[in-house]
Amino acid sequence: MSEPFELQWGEVRRSIHAVQERLENPKPVLREFSRHLTREIRENIKSGGSGWPPYAASTLARMEATGTSQVSKRGTVRADRIKKTAGAMRKLEKRVRNEGWTDKSKKQYERLRKRLANYKKVEARAKKQDPAKRNLGKRQSEKRKLLQGMPGTIRAKIKGNTLLTYSAADEVGAAHNYGEGKEPKREFLPPPNMGAQLDHLAGLLESDLGQAWETGKGR
Repeated sequence: MSEPFELQWGEVRRSIHAVQERLENPKPVLREFSRHLTREIRENIKSGGSGWPPYAASTLARMEATGTSQVSKRGTVRADRIKKTAGAMRKLEKRVRNEGWTDKSKKQYERLRKRLANYKKVEARAKKQDPAKRNLGKRQSEKRKLLQGMPGTIRAKIKGNTLLTYSAADEVGAAHNYGEGKEPKREFLPPPNMGAQLDHLAGLLESDLGQAWETGKGR
C-alpha cells in the first residue's frame, strides 16, 4: 500500500520562482567565484607560473651582482630607492596643488621629507665604514621572483552577468602575458588550470540552484 502524498503547490511555485530568479541573476555566484579565481591567479604567479621561461642570463648576472640593502657597495643609497621616493614626493605635490592640503597629505609629505633627508645620513655613515664590512643584504637573485609585483595588480569586476578578470598593470601586464619586444611570454591570464576553475564555477552554480529550490533563495 502506497503512502499518501500531498503536493504543496505553494512551496513548489516558490521554489520555481527562486530558481528562475537565480538563473536570471548569477551575480552572487560570480562574486564568490571572482574571489576564488583572483586568488588562484595570484598564487600561480607567486609560485613562478607554469612553464614560464626564467630570467635571461644577463639579467640573472646583474641581480647576482646587486644586493638588496639600502646602501650599495659604493657606499651610496641605491638610485632606485631615491627615484621611488622622489617620484612619490612629486605625485604628492601635484595632488596638493590640485586638491589642497589635508591631514593625510601633510603626514605623507613629512614622512617622505624625512626619508629623503635620511638618505644623506645613511650615506654619511656608510662612507665611514670599511667597504669590506658593509652589509649589502641578500643578492637580488635570491629575493626577486618572476613578475613579483604582478599578483597585486590582478582585479575582477562584474559587468551585467559577465565576470571580467584583468591586470591593472595594463600595457605592462599585457607585454608579460602575451610576450612583446624583449619580454618573453609568461601567461597568467587565464590561469593554466582554467578548466578546473570552470568546473568549480559549475559546482557553485549547481549548489546555488539547489539551495534556491530547497530554501526559496540562493546565495
